[in-house]
Amino acid sequence: AKKIFGGVWGEFDARLVLKSWGVPAGEAEQAAGGWAGDAFSVFDEANGATAFLWVTRWEKESDAARFVSAIAGVKGIAVQREGRLVTIMCLSAPPRPMIRPSGSTATH
Repeated sequence: AKKIFGGVWGEFDARLVLKSWGVPAGEAEQAAGGWAGDAFSVFDEANGATAFLWVTRWEKESDAARFVSAIAGVKGIAVQREGRLVTIMCLSAPPRPMIRPSGSTATH
């Protein structure tokens, strides 16, 4: 895999991504509360797929659990939680955010 780009987002960006994944606005607002940081990377895979890796950190374990609960129904992503850390991975599977190198997001 070849890393295309990566960066960091904030609580606002997390809300946008959740909404783009179909999480209702109110739930996305609550799920993004307790945000403590993140990092994301996007990779080109040898088979032509695009991989997205997003590691998030939360103020409390209950905040991480609320975030995981909000994205539980999102298809095409894998989620792993360890305490206050949540890792999200997807391989070219909708729904996914459209990520620009600047770190901004838009839905598609």
